Amino acid sequence: MNYKVGFKTLVAPLPGDTLLEDGAIVDISDWTNPKIELEVAVHVGQGLCVAIELADVDFPPDDPDRVVAGGIYHRHWLLGPTIKGTVPFSARLGGAHTEELLDHDAIVRMVEVSIGRKLEAGEVVITGSIFPPMDATPGRWEGEVEPLGSLSVTLEGA
Repeated sequence: MNYKVGFKTLVAPLPGDTLLEDGAIVDISDWTNPKIELEVAVHVGQGLCVAIELADVDFPPDDPDRVVAGGIYHRHWLLGPTIKGTVPFSARLGGAHTEELLDHDAIVRMVEVSIGRKLEAGEVVITGSIFPPMDATPGRWEGEVEPLGSLSVTLEGA
């Protein structure tokens, strides 16, 4: 998960045990400040896919070390199937929409510079929210990045 505190981009690993299937149901009733992010993931050496990340901003983002130590607010993530190559895309989540160009190799190089090491084939990196993190309210959320596809998650509680 990437999150900016001031002008510093923060990077933290995503635990495999927080990966959910498309269509998952998540109880957010005990979360402090739930957020949802539509992202693009890079499967190093394989391609790109759509991703959704769920976060709980449960303390102010004023201390970068504390934010990273807490996993940058990460709670869950979802991944779609991969597509190879450079692709033009459009994305939507809630009422937000954008159009961009994605290049697998360029994204891998950018992430390697950011983390200071070479990425290994098979690693998965989500590249940060396409839109600013949105307040995650109960209901069904569907994020779409064309041509990568869509994912959905239903949030309960709160």
